[in-house]
Amino acid sequence: SPTYHHRILVYMGVWKKLLQIGVEEELSFSERSRIKITNRLVVINAIIVTVYMLVNYFSGQTSSINANPWWTILLNVGGIAMVLPVFVLNHMRRYQLARLLVISFLLVALIANGLSWASPYHSEFYFFSLAAFVFIVFKNQKLAIFLYLIQAFAFGWVVFTVAQQHPEWNLSSVTLLLRVAFAFIFLFAILYFMRLEAESYQEEVEVKNSQLSLEKAEMEKLNFTKDKIFTI
Repeated sequence: SPTYHHRILVYMGVWKKLLQIGVEEELSFSERSRIKITNRLVVINAIIVTVYMLVNYFSGQTSSINANPWWTILLNVGGIAMVLPVFVLNHMRRYQLARLLVISFLLVALIANGLSWASPYHSEFYFFSLAAFVFIVFKNQKLAIFLYLIQAFAFGWVVFTVAQQHPEWNLSSVTLLLRVAFAFIFLFAILYFMRLEAESYQEEVEVKNSQLSLEKAEMEKLNFTKDKIFTI
């Protein structure tokens, strides 16, 4: 119906406006993309957390982190409320600080949840996803690698802690260490290669765009001169 279609257009308009918070025309294409990715992540995270809380509430289920439901409440509310400071920081052009806030909060949430799950590798996918996010949104390579190593050590600590809580599994410390090390080294190689390829492609695109802008400026200058000559 027209009303339904209109609502969809309104929602899409709101979504686009949220993604554009902090995006300025003078920024490079890659920087604008990183800002949009950060905005998209915090909004999607807030939606997922909200749905998760509502489902748990209406189904009567109560999840707890380390037998402390206050941790669960704090992390859930924080995941929703994080949208506001990230948007404010992006609007103030404090882009890197906004990304550090997102990474820090999500890392704390992953550690807390990882310690509460039954399997030492249950949080593996989430840690890998956060590691990929670091390589995508941080232009500073040294900072990205530093944050990646922090996440690797955090995941290793979660794995060893959960394994120690369940001695009946008879998990070897060497096996745990090798799995964590291999997983993050392999992931690092993939992400680093993809980052280099993306940066190389982006440089080519920006050079071509710069050349097109120069050519356009020259053409406008020639047209102005031509129009002035014909006027005379």
